[in-house]
Amino acid sequence: WLGAGLLISGALSLVAWPLVRGYGRSAGNPSILPRNYGAGLAGTLIVVWTGILVFGVLLRRRRPSQPERPPR
Repeated sequence: WLGAGLLISGALSLVAWPLVRGYGRSAGNPSILPRNYGAGLAGTLIVVWTGILVFGVLLRRRRPSQPERPPR
């Protein structure tokens, strides 16, 4: 699950990088890129890694089922 988290984080960061850096932003037109994309990326990564952590903990707690033995 660590690999899945890294893959998702990498893809999100790659897509969000131009927005976070503000490429294309114009001082004369504040409606271009009006949001705080860095905070949005950070929040999304927190949600992703929290989900990965919870899922990993749940998988660790789950014990493998033992086959039932027939009565003697």
